[in-house]
Amino acid sequence: VVKFTVAGNCDLSKVSFNLSDDSMAVGVSGKNGVYTMRLAKEGELVATVECEGATASGTMLVFPETSEYDYDDEMITYLGRTAEEGNARVFRNTAAGFEVTFYGKKLVARMDHSGRDATVMAVLLDGAANADGKLLDLTKDGQNGKYVLAEFDKAGVHTVRVQKATEESISVASLRSLTVEDGGILPCEKEATLRLVAYGDSITCGYGNMRPDANVDGLYSATQNGLLTYSALAAEMLGAEYEAFSRSGIGLYTNGHNMPYNMLDVYDYVSPMGDGSRKWDLAANAPDIVVINLGTNDLGATQNKADSIPAGMPFYSNDGIRAAYVEFVEKLNAAYGEGVIYFLVGGMMTSGTNTPMQEAATILQEKGINASVVILPARTGYGGHPLLDVHEAAAKVLYDEIIRVYFE
Repeated sequence: VVKFTVAGNCDLSKVSFNLSDDSMAVGVSGKNGVYTMRLAKEGELVATVECEGATASGTMLVFPETSEYDYDDEMITYLGRTAEEGNARVFRNTAAGFEVTFYGKKLVARMDHSGRDATVMAVLLDGAANADGKLLDLTKDGQNGKYVLAEFDKAGVHTVRVQKATEESISVASLRSLTVEDGGILPCEKEATLRLVAYGDSITCGYGNMRPDANVDGLYSATQNGLLTYSALAAEMLGAEYEAFSRSGIGLYTNGHNMPYNMLDVYDYVSPMGDGSRKWDLAANAPDIVVINLGTNDLGATQNKADSIPAGMPFYSNDGIRAAYVEFVEKLNAAYGEGVIYFLVGGMMTSGTNTPMQEAATILQEKGINASVVILPARTGYGGHPLLDVHEAAAKVLYDEIIRVYFE
């Protein structure tokens, strides 16, 4: 039941009340400027009031008690590289996910998951910071494949962003449908904003960044949060949309982990896992800023580790990685188009590629491509991957450099 009250100095006996669709309301009654009606079906309804030449109108979106939306509904905004597979939208990459604005009391997602460890999604409500997101473990926090993303005592307007905290090497998630109780999803036009894409390896995935013991390292969902990495946090500080394309162990042009492909092989695919993945439309998803943090795994491809280098891949050399940096950025620039700024990132786990990376940036600048080098803070005093505090410090350095270069 909806009640309208007409307020003002006009003669209430002369008020006229009209609806854009009379079939949406039943039992409309009014007296002394107060109009009451019961809504009979869902849809968009415009109510117009006229009194002594003055007119006012308002629009309502009318929802059923429960609203269902399939994964392909146009009001769901997808984040990062995602693909439609088997009547669902699949999230393989770190930080891939979706966002919706809805009116209601409860938002429930029907989702699937698979992998060698738990699939963890970060749920950020009403613009919450990455660090404040609720972590949803799809292996245990749902019931019959349904997961409560948000729940309130009374209906209201809220925005929910759901992004994958774990990398594809650990798990894969997919969305089949959304359900809103006492409301529905609202159309929401996204404001133009900066877009940042990060290409990387385990560091960009957040491998081990949340582990409580610095000297114990491993590929586990419980110790990884890909939204709390140097690049994700820098994007958050910038207010930028963030896309990660990364995989633990991947190299730029070679690697010492027996991985049969490298970033140059898969950069334009939906998934960094390579095998059978479909192509991604780089031109249609061009960013403003590209961050490249690769080379750590290339350094392991030395002669004394020849048995761990895939057949056909070269041994590491400074000349080789310098040429690979130049080739990679040129390929990205050709696909994305002009105006993108590239940041080649060193540090955090090694300084071994810093010199050829700087040389590559100089070559790219001579070719008219805006490329800079950023050396980020390194882990100290322990083995393994950078912890959260190192990522936070690195994010500030990267943010400052992006601000300096992008807005100079």
